[in-house]
Amino acid sequence: DYLVKGAFDGHLLLRFLLYAIERNKLQLELAKRRQEKNNTDEIQSLDRLSGAPRASITSQMLGKTSLRNENSEIFDNFTTIYSEILDVAVQQRIYKADNNVQELLHSLAEKLGFLKSGPRDIVEIHSEALKMKIQGMNMGKVQLYMEESRLTLLELMGNLVSYYRNYFIMYRKTT
Repeated sequence: DYLVKGAFDGHLLLRFLLYAIERNKLQLELAKRRQEKNNTDEIQSLDRLSGAPRASITSQMLGKTSLRNENSEIFDNFTTIYSEILDVAVQQRIYKADNNVQELLHSLAEKLGFLKSGPRDIVEIHSEALKMKIQGMNMGKVQLYMEESRLTLLELMGNLVSYYRNYFIMYRKTT
């Protein structure tokens, strides 16, 4: 909307201002709803990725079940540790501090690798920790955690791949 110079009075100006304020509120609410939907879609996508594999019977026959099904207490412990790592990563991003996120992720990857955890286990831990973190947060913090958690997940996956690569190299040297 626009006002023509000299062609309006105080009531018209007030009405235009109220309309502009209301329109801005609606635009902000729409943006918030879109962001909430995107976050929900991302978490649902993570849940689908971490769900039971299509060949779960084969996995069970080979002795490979999900960490959550195998030992829920250890799974919950890893979820708590990963949740704390997310906090440290977000603090590092906000305050530009030199935290030890890489070292924490490397240590977590070694523990997960020792238990022969796979990508589904990591995505499941990531998804649960993220759900715990963003529950009840404002949208700004939720967005920050969502963005930082993607990078943290990739780094954890990379550390786990490195762990298995080193394990395989050492295994081949001994045989």
